[in-house]
Amino acid sequence: MIKEKLGIGVSEASADLRELTIHYTISKYPNATNALPSDFYDESKARDLIARAKRVIEWVEQICPEKPRESIRSSSRTFGRS
Repeated sequence: MIKEKLGIGVSEASADLRELTIHYTISKYPNATNALPSDFYDESKARDLIARAKRVIEWVEQICPEKPRESIRSSSRTFGRS
């Protein structure tokens, strides 16, 4: 749908986005797994998820080059604050 409407290919980011979405859901709704987070996460998994998030950020920067990375970082620090 994104590709058809906006002309943006998501194939290179789709696997990372899919995996990150699962873990976003678990972090937002801890009871979704019916288990402790420590059963799912270890250092290796954390490193993998961080690498995936970095790839997604790089992908976004490629398709939206007009927004510098520092601007993204500074806005994320204040997100949700009044």
